Amino acid sequence: MNKTIVIVGSLNMDFVVQMEKLPVRGETISGWGFQMLPGGKGANQAYAVGRLRGRGKMIGRVGKDIFGQQLKSNLESAGVDTSGVLTTDGEPTGVALILVENGGQNEIVVVPGANATLCPRDLETTTDSFLEGYLLLQLESPLETVETAATLGRAGRMVTILDPAPARSLSS
Repeated sequence: MNKTIVIVGSLNMDFVVQMEKLPVRGETISGWGFQMLPGGKGANQAYAVGRLRGRGKMIGRVGKDIFGQQLKSNLESAGVDTSGVLTTDGEPTGVALILVENGGQNEIVVVPGANATLCPRDLETTTDSFLEGYLLLQLESPLETVETAATLGRAGRMVTILDPAPARSLSS
């Protein structure tokens, strides 16, 4: 039986620019190869599950904007269930600004937007998703929500995997 892989986490639209070298403070430089790509640690995990023909379900938040629609559509195109992706009024979809120099070094700024509003209460409406199967978590969502998801996963006898990125202190 193909068990569901539930992913609780972030959905971001990534704005990526290639450049010869990263700018120093106060410097303006030219770049090339601008790309707008679906991203967010959670959405990236969900997309990979879908592309590998797994039964993926994404739980997260997007804004009521074109980026939110595009991110959900991208996951759906990979076969991911997005019924757990809630639309948030008054908050934009999360974005990441990514500068990449020729050698691959990068600088990233994440603006969480709607991702920061994903709360434990949002998980209560999807508790039937936390039964057996697998649970993938990362740290781009509020820590209280990640901890609640882990608790629900444990109670539902799910195999839980945490990607501890971006790095930050955790409670014991």
